Amino acid sequence: MAHTGTAAVVQWAKQQRPFDFGGIHVPMQLPSYYEAVNGACNYGVTQNSATPQSEVTEKTVPFAEAYNEAFGSYPVYTGYITFDAINQYASVVEEAGSVAADDVVSGMESSSHLGTAGTIEYYGQEEEYPHDVVYGQDTVYPIYQQWQENNGGGVQEVIFPDDLATAEYQRPAWIQ
Repeated sequence: MAHTGTAAVVQWAKQQRPFDFGGIHVPMQLPSYYEAVNGACNYGVTQNSATPQSEVTEKTVPFAEAYNEAFGSYPVYTGYITFDAINQYASVVEEAGSVAADDVVSGMESSSHLGTAGTIEYYGQEEEYPHDVVYGQDTVYPIYQQWQENNGGGVQEVIFPDDLATAEYQRPAWIQ
């Protein structure tokens, strides 16, 4: 259900299924999803890069606001990651003074870039997962968000990690 699953979310809510709903659910990462499913995702949990109000870094919220101003909506996870990747690439190219593949790859391997989704670093060529992003509390550390109703609308509340949490996890009202 990483890229689909809206039918399952809606069915879960309408039938008030007796279990929590969570995982990596990309549609639920979209800031407009609550309205798109008439609130059926309320209580649903998903992993995300950031939310419009989460302060993953000092760059996260200003980027989300600028994106919204430019495009009339807030970014989904790929918006944060793409913005960071382009900026990191540009920085490496500028520092190397070259766009040659070997220079760029070498520069990326040794770079550390503070972006909207964390500090982006990569595993080196000789490591187990060469060129993969390094995940951890001091690098890229995904958040877990839960849709929660607030004043009749839905809000993507961060429930983990604790230092970025904007709310506590809520069990679906029908399970209480």
